[in-house]
Amino acid sequence: MCDWIVSKMVAWLLENNSIMQDEAEIYEFGIKQILNVCLNVITTISIGVIMGQVLQSIVLLISFMMLRTYAGGFHASTPARCYLLTIITIIISLSVINNIKLFQKLSVLILISSDIVIWKLAPVGTANKILDEIECIVYRKKTMIVVVMENIVAGICIGIQWLNVVYGIIAADMIVALSVICGCLSEKYKMYICSDKIS
Repeated sequence: MCDWIVSKMVAWLLENNSIMQDEAEIYEFGIKQILNVCLNVITTISIGVIMGQVLQSIVLLISFMMLRTYAGGFHASTPARCYLLTIITIIISLSVINNIKLFQKLSVLILISSDIVIWKLAPVGTANKILDEIECIVYRKKTMIVVVMENIVAGICIGIQWLNVVYGIIAADMIVALSVICGCLSEKYKMYICSDKIS
């Protein structure tokens, strides 16, 4: 369905001479990415509405996207599997947030543990995004910057008792940490792990 929509959009752009034929593939990829992001945003917020956790879902989404962009990790083999995995992950994450509220001391431990994993293992590339040594160093630095920024925001929000924001950040870091671990453990990802290149 998504491919059909994208093909129609690219065909329309070509018919109206908005793009050149040799640019079609680039635009097709870009439109797919935009549609995927929009679908994930709508899905995340919708699940947040259903579960009564709209703010947490928005914070989770923003924190996750910022960190995941540079940290990398496990990727599903098809868009459909990726979307299904996204839905399951969001539901589990928001459920975890509800439980974190009951154990605030545990939440700090989860955040610290997740950040240590990310700090140690990220970034992890994929078959579609193989990182060379320079990219590994750059992505690692950017990952660390995002982690530090998120921790600063979390610290400020703890101070002013905006705990729902804190829980969203914790859930996002936990997901990315698990994704990085899965990426490292998966045999087909062995050649894409950056920690060996920059250790």
